Amino acid sequence: YASFLASIQADLNYAPAYTRLGIYYADYKKDKSRAKRCFHKAFELSSSEIEAAERLAKAFANKQEWDLVEAVAQRVVDSGKAKPAPGSKRKGHSWPYAALGVVQLNKQQYTKSIVSYQAALRISPGDYHSWVGLGESYHNSGRYIAATKAFEHAEALEATLSKSESNNIWFSKYMLANVKRELGEYDEAITRYEDVLTIRLNEFGVMIALLQTLTESSWKNLDTGLFNDAAKSAHRALEIAMAMAKKTPNVFNLWKAAGDACAVFSYIKAKSG
Repeated sequence: YASFLASIQADLNYAPAYTRLGIYYADYKKDKSRAKRCFHKAFELSSSEIEAAERLAKAFANKQEWDLVEAVAQRVVDSGKAKPAPGSKRKGHSWPYAALGVVQLNKQQYTKSIVSYQAALRISPGDYHSWVGLGESYHNSGRYIAATKAFEHAEALEATLSKSESNNIWFSKYMLANVKRELGEYDEAITRYEDVLTIRLNEFGVMIALLQTLTESSWKNLDTGLFNDAAKSAHRALEIAMAMAKKTPNVFNLWKAAGDACAVFSYIKAKSG
């Protein structure tokens, strides 16, 4: 600590000393406020202080200050320090591009977020979160085949995640199920929603999606003359709707899907009668 202070006092504009002092406050003294001020000063003095910038961006992200996250990440990208020079053995930094991807995704700037996540993955192809972000960006852009490939890449990396990170893999699985639903691959979508529900028991959004997909699958079966399969899917949809209605009765989408499932039986009766 004394050495860091002495270094700063010797040269008030020496950015690395502020970064080191910030790390000391953050990791050893657990003083987030002072650490943040040190990182801010270091990055203010030099855009080459990548670690200070990353920690600063994370601090802003934790408070959902996305404009500040964007400003920090964009400055690192503009500095040219994130990407290694051609032929250089220096490792690049993917986090500024991933951070920009998150911000752009939140702003619904999907074309930009796709470019940012692709840039992040060129530097760190094993970054699970960037694959998920890329998949979500593709999905929201209506590019479902590309989204499928991105989420499948993410799935292949699940074994590399820490235990705490593994708690959130349900989201990418849920998104892949949504993609399959959009593609009309209802059986696979249903299976994937069910898999998510083994991880997130009674997750409301997932249950609604499963209910709606069962109903959509039922109507698709009617269109192709598979009345028995249609009835099975509609019956299962009503079972789920009844279970959900006991806990959350005042949800429009729940009753809309239940009504659609009931209409399947009316249609079958009319056709068979």
